[in-house]
Amino acid sequence: MTAPEVIAENPEKGFPIPFELPDGYAWVQEVMPPAYSRFTARLEVRAELIGDTYTQVWEVIPLAEEDTAQMLADTKAKLVAEAANLKWQKETSGITLPGGLQIATDRESQAMVGSAYSSLKNGLIEDTPWKGSNGWVTVTLAEIEPLAKLVAEHVRGCFAAEKAHQECIENLTLEDALSYNLNTGWPT
Repeated sequence: MTAPEVIAENPEKGFPIPFELPDGYAWVQEVMPPAYSRFTARLEVRAELIGDTYTQVWEVIPLAEEDTAQMLADTKAKLVAEAANLKWQKETSGITLPGGLQIATDRESQAMVGSAYSSLKNGLIEDTPWKGSNGWVTVTLAEIEPLAKLVAEHVRGCFAAEKAHQECIENLTLEDALSYNLNTGWPT
């Protein structure tokens, strides 16, 4: 315990200068904690009188199997939820075509592209007005099909990446789960 901590714990007492410990307190020599794996153990510290000096004594306490199992289950659940959130962000953030044209892929835009493609493909209409970033154009099946395909492939890629992450997460050890990188494997 440091002198400021002793003073803070004893506000009713006055302390002389130089500072002297009150009755019931002793200086404790600090000792570096031992190396241990936080995945399998925790540390406890206590002061022990060794010779005429109180010294920190560290004890490595193995975690109970149910503690590590719960930590692993909690970490996996958090990773699965983060993967789902990341999938949604990637899915709805849009795509950029090779020529620089940006296509919205939010859920409403996906539905609009799919509906227009379906209507044109099924012969319900021959063409449809479409509002693009440069204004209004009339699109046909031949013009919207490549766009619909790119949007569908993008969405499919996002779901496939989330699925791959989830399958990988299911097989992780605790140590691997705590350092797992969710930022790989997503469509660009």
